[in-house]
Amino acid sequence: MAGTTPKYALPYPTGTDRVMDGDNAMQALAEAIEGTIAGLPIIDLRRPAANVNLPLNVDAVAITYAYTSTRPELTVFAYALQINISVSDSGAITATLFLDNVAIGNALIRPPASTGRYYLVNFGGGVEVAAGAHTVEVRVQKAGSSGTAQAEIASGLLTLRWPR
Repeated sequence: MAGTTPKYALPYPTGTDRVMDGDNAMQALAEAIEGTIAGLPIIDLRRPAANVNLPLNVDAVAITYAYTSTRPELTVFAYALQINISVSDSGAITATLFLDNVAIGNALIRPPASTGRYYLVNFGGGVEVAAGAHTVEVRVQKAGSSGTAQAEIASGLLTLRWPR
C-alpha cells in the first residue's frame, strides 16, 4: 500500500495495489487504527435517574453502574454533587466514590442549620484498574438525628478510562 492519510498516517490501497492483496490492506488499516486510538480515553458520563433522598446515617446509592475492561486501565473519576438541604439541620453530608466496594474518593459538607440551601460538591479519584468486571458507585449519607437532604438529578459522574 502506497497511500497514507496525512494526519494519522493510516495506510490505504492505491490504484496500483492488487485486489488479491485486499485482506492484507484491510489488516494493515485495522492495525493502524487500533494503534492510533489505543491511547485515547474511553469517556462515560452518568447521572442519577431521579433525585435521591438521603437517609439519616445510612448510605444511599446516588449512582451505580458496571463496566468491563478488556485490559488494564488508568481510570479517573470526577463527580459533581448538587445537594439541596430542605429542613433546618446542621448534620454533615458525606459523599463517597467506590470502585469495586473500595472507597477511592470522598467529600464532606458541613452545612449551617438553615433551610433551602444548595451546595455543589466536586470530588474525584484515580486508580489503576485490572482487566475484568468492575462496579462504580457514588454513595451519599446525611448524619444527624433529623432533617432531610436530597442529591439532585443534576449531579453527574464523569469517568475517563485510558487502556494500557
